[in-house]
Amino acid sequence: MEYYWKPIGVYSEKDALLAGSTISFPVMYIGQAYVHPNVFDVGFATKDSTYVQSGDRQIAGVLLYFNVFCTTTPDKFEWVNTTTTTFDGLNKDILIPGGSLSNGTKSYVGRVQGGDYTIPGSIRLTPNGAFLYCLYGVFSEYQVLKLREV
Repeated sequence: MEYYWKPIGVYSEKDALLAGSTISFPVMYIGQAYVHPNVFDVGFATKDSTYVQSGDRQIAGVLLYFNVFCTTTPDKFEWVNTTTTTFDGLNKDILIPGGSLSNGTKSYVGRVQGGDYTIPGSIRLTPNGAFLYCLYGVFSEYQVLKLREV
C-alpha cells in the first residue's frame, strides 16, 4: 500500500507526508476530518490540530478528530501543477482522493504555493471547474498530489 490515513495521536511525524509551510505553521501535513456527519474532507494538519474548509469558513481545532496522510515511500508521489480548466484532463485513478462532499462528489488532495507559503487543501469539482479550497481562500491554479507513474 502506497499510503494510509493514521489518526491523531497514532501517526508519527516520520510517516506523515510533509505538504506545506507558512510563517505561522512551519510544518504542515495533509489532514482529513469529518466536518458534518455526511461530509469528510482534507485540509492541513499540524502536530496536534487540523484545519478543514467548510463552506466559507475554516473548521479548526485541537479537539477535532482527524487523520493524517502517511506513507513509508514518499518518492512514489509527486505534486503536479494544474488549473481549474486543465484538472478535468488528469487521470483521476492516480490522484489521491481526499474526501466526499455532501453532494457525493469526491475531493482530491491539493496545495497552493505563494511567495512564502505552501498550503495543503481540498480540490473540489464544481460546475465551473475544479478549485482548490484552503486557509488562504479559493484558487484556480494549484498542485494536485498523485501517484508517480512508472
